[in-house]
Amino acid sequence: RSMGKTTIFQPELATIDEQGFQLSRSPFHGRTIRGFSIESLARHYYGYFSQQIDALNERMKLLGESPRELVELQQSRDVYLRNYSANVFNHCFWFEQLTERKVEMPESLEALFRKHFGDFRATVREHAATNMGSGFLWVYARGSDVYMRMCPNALNPLWRDTPAPWQGSPLFCIDLWEHAWYMDYTSCDEYVNGILDDCTDWEVVTERAIEYGILQQPPRD
Repeated sequence: RSMGKTTIFQPELATIDEQGFQLSRSPFHGRTIRGFSIESLARHYYGYFSQQIDALNERMKLLGESPRELVELQQSRDVYLRNYSANVFNHCFWFEQLTERKVEMPESLEALFRKHFGDFRATVREHAATNMGSGFLWVYARGSDVYMRMCPNALNPLWRDTPAPWQGSPLFCIDLWEHAWYMDYTSCDEYVNGILDDCTDWEVVTERAIEYGILQQPPRD
């Protein structure tokens, strides 16, 4: 099942109310997707992801902060608040692009990636291989250009106090923290190949590119 189009900068998996952020039911609750077991998905979603939301709510309460969009919370000068909010955003963004069905990359997105990276899958694998410990691989747009970067820990392209080349509008990511893959894959390389080939909803990634204006909405039949 595809998640469909979502609001990019306030993901649907962590909704806001007066109490803070609330974790929505997993889109894969009680089910698996290719390459992942039910147990590992549940541990990642209801375990680590849920813990980050709880930590974010506790930090906001301690600081007297009101709930607001994750992209704004990430700009806080409080290192804990920015890290928790970034981790929540990163996981929302990550889970929203996973799918239970195999989705081929649309020609328009493939052409965009080819223009900027040549062999997109090979470039992803090369970047992922540079990961040392915990982090996310990000593909992001800045203007009409598209970039790829390994970001340590919870860093993402929405942090405004990073060097300009690191900033942009996120299109695609891969969670390279070990807890994302160690239960189902024997190596990170195998995991990255599985993400690229089997369980990414490239239609969601294309919708993000359309929303940013770097791809055109396809004509209706």
